Amino acid sequence: MEENLIEIAMKMILNAGDARNSIKEALDAVMDDNRTLAEEKLVESKRFIEQAHLYQTQVIQREAAGEACSYSREINDNLQRVSFGNKNE
Repeated sequence: MEENLIEIAMKMILNAGDARNSIKEALDAVMDDNRTLAEEKLVESKRFIEQAHLYQTQVIQREAAGEACSYSREINDNLQRVSFGNKNE
């Protein structure tokens, strides 16, 4: 699983980042009084978050099945920083 973990981690991070960008675009659309675009961007962001969650769940399920995965906690921590913009680190 280790060789595939980096690929999965990158997909999680990319999807989380894309979700964050979509949310920012939705907020910008609200400021421009464009409710239609804001709603579209929120739907888009939800799809990105759901995809990131699926990748995260995949790692957790593989660990639960007994596959060694020494970096999953570190990846999860990094994903949360990217997703929620934790500027402390």
